Amino acid sequence: MEPFVHLHAHTSYSVLDGAVRVADLVDGCVRLGMPAVAVTDHGNLHGAAEFHRLAVAAGITPVIGYEAYVAPGTRFDRDRGPFAHHTMWARNAVGLRNLAAVSSAAFAEGRSGRWPRVDVDLVAAHAEGLMGTTGCASGEVSTRLRLGREREALEVAALWRDVYEDFYVELVDHGVDRRVREGLVRIAAALDVEVVVTNDVHYLRPEDAAAHDALAAFRSGKTVRDPSLVRLAGSGHHLRSAREMHALDSSDVWRRGCRTTLEVAGKVDPTGMFAPAPPVVSDELFRDRVRAGLRRRFPGGVDGARVEHEVDALLRRGSASALLVVADLVEWSAGAGVRLGPGVGSGSLVAYALGVADVDPVERGTAFPDVLDLAVEVDERRRDEVVRHLEERWGARRVAEFALVKDSRPELAGLVRDVGVEPAAVVVAGDEVPLWTRPGDGAVVTQFDLATCRALGLVEVDVVGSAELAVVDDALRGVVLNGKPAVVPDGDSVADWTTRLAADHPAEFLAAVLDADPVKAADAVLLPPDVNESRGGFTAVGEAVRYGLGAVRHVEPEVVAAIVRAREERGRFADFFDYLRKVDAPACAKPVVEALVKAGAFDSLGHPRKGLHLVHADAVDAVLAAKRAEAGGQFDLFGIEEFEATVPDERWEPEEQAALQREVLGP
Repeated sequence: MEPFVHLHAHTSYSVLDGAVRVADLVDGCVRLGMPAVAVTDHGNLHGAAEFHRLAVAAGITPVIGYEAYVAPGTRFDRDRGPFAHHTMWARNAVGLRNLAAVSSAAFAEGRSGRWPRVDVDLVAAHAEGLMGTTGCASGEVSTRLRLGREREALEVAALWRDVYEDFYVELVDHGVDRRVREGLVRIAAALDVEVVVTNDVHYLRPEDAAAHDALAAFRSGKTVRDPSLVRLAGSGHHLRSAREMHALDSSDVWRRGCRTTLEVAGKVDPTGMFAPAPPVVSDELFRDRVRAGLRRRFPGGVDGARVEHEVDALLRRGSASALLVVADLVEWSAGAGVRLGPGVGSGSLVAYALGVADVDPVERGTAFPDVLDLAVEVDERRRDEVVRHLEERWGARRVAEFALVKDSRPELAGLVRDVGVEPAAVVVAGDEVPLWTRPGDGAVVTQFDLATCRALGLVEVDVVGSAELAVVDDALRGVVLNGKPAVVPDGDSVADWTTRLAADHPAEFLAAVLDADPVKAADAVLLPPDVNESRGGFTAVGEAVRYGLGAVRHVEPEVVAAIVRAREERGRFADFFDYLRKVDAPACAKPVVEALVKAGAFDSLGHPRKGLHLVHADAVDAVLAAKRAEAGGQFDLFGIEEFEATVPDERWEPEEQAALQREVLGP
């Protein structure tokens, strides 16, 4: 059989550009009798672990590769384009870690639009255990040759040659410009490096070209019939057999390049790649922490046999590190005022000793569970704060959320259309896990999905943002603000807590529910907002609930802050005009004042709403003019303090007043 293995293949993890499932690629190479195969997905290692597992199981050598996007200058210059392609492979476990580091940095430091980019300096800093080439037809060298700039092409190739211990000139044949290949052969001779033949695989069989066109159409928002649709250049992007590859060219250099593929694959040692991650904490440290916790919880001693059973089980299950991470998180949250939900670690004496669980399982008579629940429920408004703490505690690049791989449309079933983020899980990982950085908020996410990370034994902590817990937290704060004794809810779920709060503190609980979902205010009987009493949110007043100022249309958070600040620093408002005098200009804007009038926020000051509505515009004009003059150093003879007017004693009919109130307080 002619010697050849594929070293340049794109799976569906080359999102919307690869139409080959990893399993199908491996099966195809086995069917063709090839002893090895490489995956070189665009700009990511999403499928690397899955590929490694399936290839090893099939008895062929997995060559973990990566087709990088190379920035035209430095990767830190995110405005320059376009970029070129560059092929890399990992020789061994060290190379795989370096490949992960390169991929992670490409996202964190070099991302331009949706493209993670590298540069020579980045690859050179992580070159140990890596092999590289001049790249495919879209590589820096081939692009310069196509433009007739052979000297520049030679210089770029020489630059990359000096980065790698093993460097090759990559030859392809997809029926396009043969002059480029001739130039590549001259460069290989000039640099005294070997050539290697690859086939830019994007689909499995020739007839699958249509499926790839469908991906391209989906990616670009066009139809497959659109003549402007950008398709792969040339032909033959399927998994060609060794016979097909040799039939493309009978020259000595081409045949030598085919033989070189076996040489490259033979240099790969997959031993130790994707080995289970070492524990975040040692077994002995875990035992020490447990012993210290038991002394604190049970100064008189405790059932040692149960403790040993639980410790051995947790170590055997690989849960010990996760439990200590959660214990640290629970301790930090208590000091940071971040409320966590109940039930974490329930049933475990060890979890109780470490401060994770609140209930003594021995006292309650609870057996150690087969699966220990370590999901941490947190007020959804503070989840990001919790994740930031984990980053500060364990290292910013070691804490990440899990990737969520999304399948494509039914007609392209099994192909990846996008990569998102799991909603709850967080991983504490080692350097061997490649990361990507989400655009927009900069969230750090693993390139591996949750199942892969679990298979690698990484520490997983579910940090669940809970809207229900946010309601509980607000209700408990309301209880304290109203001068009632602090409440410590009991029960094993947030449902237990909400039931208790709704029964014992209905007004505070309702206020918290309405803050979370103001639409529900339409079904409740509420007091109107009050400039002297209300803050931003709904508040309990005795057995009733009052609207917050933030529920009034046009009243933005900075306006609420201005009103609260004025009454705290300058005293409660005596009347409408005293309000205008004391608050800052944003709280005097006509739309704001009119909405507050209609909402009834000045009712407690003794003014009828219609009367205020008739005079508020002139009053606001006068006061704002005086405030602007004062701000500019020009003082009116009378000044703001002397401003006043008469509010006519006119009132809206009840139906009209109710309609106007709904207008500014409605959902």
